[in-house]
Amino acid sequence: MAFTSAQLSALETAAATGQLSVQIGDRRIQYQSLADLLQAIDIARRDVAGSSALRSTRRYPEFHSGR
Repeated sequence: MAFTSAQLSALETAAATGQLSVQIGDRRIQYQSLADLLQAIDIARRDVAGSSALRSTRRYPEFHSGR
């Protein structure tokens, strides 16, 4: 499952307010501990950073006649 920035934001908000349950779309996820929630945040951050890095590294070749 690829995380979105909105899902990451929901996880971070839950951690900041001390909640262990998060509503993402039509699903409610209950984490057992703050450590579990923080681990999910870490995974989501890497996922979001990885997906944005793929978009920012596109390169398009340019060709010139050399004149």
